[in-house]
Amino acid sequence: MQIVTLYVRITNNLSALRSAGVNAAIYQGAGELNEVEFHQGNMEIEDYAYTGLRGQSAVNNYQGLLTQITTDIVTLEILSHTPILTNTTTEITLESGIEKSKKEIARENKAMEKHIKKVVEEQRAKEEEIIKAEREREKAEQKQTEKDTKESAKSKKK
Repeated sequence: MQIVTLYVRITNNLSALRSAGVNAAIYQGAGELNEVEFHQGNMEIEDYAYTGLRGQSAVNNYQGLLTQITTDIVTLEILSHTPILTNTTTEITLESGIEKSKKEIARENKAMEKHIKKVVEEQRAKEEEIIKAEREREKAEQKQTEKDTKESAKSKKK
């Protein structure tokens, strides 16, 4: 159940990460424009500072989601005993995430979702095999118990 919960959280956070990346990029651009406006005297210091604060908040949100996704994926790797991340995907930075096109991000997210789905399905299959083996063992034990009971009853009759 933990694996499914992680999968759902990762999938949801990947969608949120895409939006957070766009938001962070917008605020970084707005910060650059506001800096020019401030230096030209067309903007008050409070407005300039507020834009910077909101931009920092957007970047922090992006990085927080990225950290949560990475942590959840590593946890999923540990639980499923299956490597998911490679060295290149763990070195994602804010700048590289923002410079990617929406299509690239969507493609990467889909690939990650497919990989996670595959891992989850493999884990489910393993769990189902374990449950099936346990049921078969219980049936065998039950048959053996019934056989022993019959043999015990026969030996008491003699």
